[in-house]
Amino acid sequence: MARLSLTLLLLLTAGARLVRADVLTLPEAERRALLNDAALASRAKTAQAAADLEAARSGQHPTVALSTDASIAPGGQLVDLTAADGQHFLVQGSRSIGESGAFVPVPRFGGVVSLQANLFDFGRTASRIAAAEHRVRSSMSEEQAVKEENARAARDAYLAWTVAHARVALVEQRVMEVRDQAAQVRGSIQEGARPPADENVARQEQIAVGIELSEARGELQRAELALRQIVGDPWKTSFVPDLTILEVSPAGATDAAALDAAALEEQAEAASALAESLAHDHAPVLSASGDVGVRGQATSVFPAYHLGMLLTIPIWDGGLGAAQARAAQAQAAGLRAEARSLSSARRTEQQLASDEVSRARERSELAQQLRQLAEEEVAQVNERYRLGAVDLRAVVEVRERLWRAEVQELTAKAARTRAALSARP
Repeated sequence: MARLSLTLLLLLTAGARLVRADVLTLPEAERRALLNDAALASRAKTAQAAADLEAARSGQHPTVALSTDASIAPGGQLVDLTAADGQHFLVQGSRSIGESGAFVPVPRFGGVVSLQANLFDFGRTASRIAAAEHRVRSSMSEEQAVKEENARAARDAYLAWTVAHARVALVEQRVMEVRDQAAQVRGSIQEGARPPADENVARQEQIAVGIELSEARGELQRAELALRQIVGDPWKTSFVPDLTILEVSPAGATDAAALDAAALEEQAEAASALAESLAHDHAPVLSASGDVGVRGQATSVFPAYHLGMLLTIPIWDGGLGAAQARAAQAQAAGLRAEARSLSSARRTEQQLASDEVSRARERSELAQQLRQLAEEEVAQVNERYRLGAVDLRAVVEVRERLWRAEVQELTAKAARTRAALSARP
């Protein structure tokens, strides 16, 4: 009985892409997985780290402020005095309670532009900038790791969905073969060429493959729901996978564990820079400030400006800064140890993945050979059954072995594809 091999079945399914527009490819599934909430959250964390860096760098720049004021209050009226040399000065004077005009309001106003800048802080701002830069790089590594983890989840779910589709196709093919066989058996029984007991055997096989088809369709539904949760909407019920990924080894993926280790290293550097910054909190700060503007009262306007320098020397903070610095250094040491552990584990995983690629390829080749031998055995037993040399149960048994061989081949192809997807360039 003619039948389609798994390879031919997959190639025919892939060829249907030319006339079917609803093939969901693996790259598209990965792309859609990068738009989920976890990816958006990691992107927001990177944006926050970038904003923190900008805030840290602002400590190197002077600040400029414009302040204006207006008020009314009694007293402080301007009095014109003449000095001995004939110069005129306006000075403020107030009347006491009980004197005429003591409560007369006097308007005052002013406008001043102020500038303030730290001239030298002994590395305090620089260390904070360094810590913020490491946090940005750490967030970027974490964001990339989250993207790769989302893509990995999409690949795993997509592969499970693809295998489920292929298994349904295999079972449906088997259902058709069993149905055709049963029709032939009934015709042979009516002609008297086969015993009536063969119809019971054929019916049992039909029921068995019917159960297999129900289980395969249930597995396909579960795999589809799992993939849909990852790639999100919109989802078309007519979506089908690209089955050719089971035949062609896809490209490897980015090493998410390496990205995680890099993120931990950057976090450790950020903690070290923070500790250095906290240590510098006991250093002096030399700053300069200046104001320029006008002050006015009633109809008189006066110039206002101020230039000054300030040296601040911290003396004692109760040990808070030193304790915070030690905590940051301890955090940095812990993060570095975690990064080393992750890197070591990843090297072991890389070796195992490399070995798995070879083993998966070998299993796939052996499974293909097993399926070919099973097909030959089915053809031989079918011929012997046609000649009356064996009963129908012998045909059912060898067909069952062929089915197991086909499932093993499909499983081996899936393992080979999964190993290839996990392989790192």
